[in-house]
Amino acid sequence: IKGGHAVRTPFIRLLSVRLLHAPVISLTAHFHFTDTTNAYRAYSRNYLTHPKVLPLRDIFMTYELLAYLSVRATQLGLRACEIPVDRVYPKSGKTPTKISFVKGTYEPDKYLETVRGFEMCKEGGSRCGRCFELRLHETARLAKEYGMDYFTTTLTISPLKNAQRINEIGNLIAEEQKIPFLLSDFKKNNGYLRSIELSKEYGLYRQDYCGCEFSKR
Repeated sequence: IKGGHAVRTPFIRLLSVRLLHAPVISLTAHFHFTDTTNAYRAYSRNYLTHPKVLPLRDIFMTYELLAYLSVRATQLGLRACEIPVDRVYPKSGKTPTKISFVKGTYEPDKYLETVRGFEMCKEGGSRCGRCFELRLHETARLAKEYGMDYFTTTLTISPLKNAQRINEIGNLIAEEQKIPFLLSDFKKNNGYLRSIELSKEYGLYRQDYCGCEFSKR
């Protein structure tokens, strides 16, 4: 924001903030944040003692409390704001960062085998359900391998995706893999429209099909 400065920010952090962290937190909070990874946070006593916040619960054992407190205030109609700060990385030496990417394996043959016989299904039909299962299985596996608390998907932001079906598949996989699935329907409360606004603001590419070769037809 105006008055703040990001000096020598690593490219991977810049991408993570602009394309993932800030948009997801902003959509969930129904409030536009520019940087949701800065270390400084300040919360009012009224917020922390609000009967619908309750931060001192066993469920908040690690990073999820930070994310929760970032979104809950504006969900309750409380005031939130950002203040300008400077984030300056050193000119030389190892870059201090905790952000890293986990790149999934590109397996088109496995996908084609999974949807064989369902190629002509309409968008949102049985082919999509099989795709959801395939990708969420892999997501859950990786989340468990890396010791994460939950796994989820951003697919529910799309008005063409059945959030109830996705959440059902996620819950079934959660029971099988023994890791919780974070239920979502990000299109609610104008979430989809907000995603369009954020895409325009950050100059993000938006394709007009889901991603597979069959949905492109």
